[in-house]
Amino acid sequence: MKKRTGEKIPVEIDARFFCGNMFYSGTVSNLSTEVMHINTKRCFPSCTNVVTIIRNGNDLLQVITKVKRLTRTNGCYDGMDVEILNPSKNYLDYVNSLSPVCMSCNDFLKGIQNNKLISGEKGINSKNIINSR
Repeated sequence: MKKRTGEKIPVEIDARFFCGNMFYSGTVSNLSTEVMHINTKRCFPSCTNVVTIIRNGNDLLQVITKVKRLTRTNGCYDGMDVEILNPSKNYLDYVNSLSPVCMSCNDFLKGIQNNKLISGEKGINSKNIINSR
């Protein structure tokens, strides 16, 4: 499998997925334009194609996915990493409209430095932040 280029965005989105003639439920815990992770008690074997449905406001986004790997906690399978196959423009727009729940530490530190709260190249620690005010 090739290395991901998109950043995974942590989310908590109710999802339904369809395989065979049955619908199942789960929660998308992170997603990107290329992959998503679905927490669910019903997992399918690798390479299984699954239609995943997520709500975007009043619209339903239908996303064709393929199971890449199963995840487990304490010996029980509890989720699937799925690859997005041919994502629609609506799905790509939806993912791009989401923002990460929190920014990374590096982005936080760059923001502090750009706002000139800290001068010099000493690095970041709580003492520098307190003394710079």
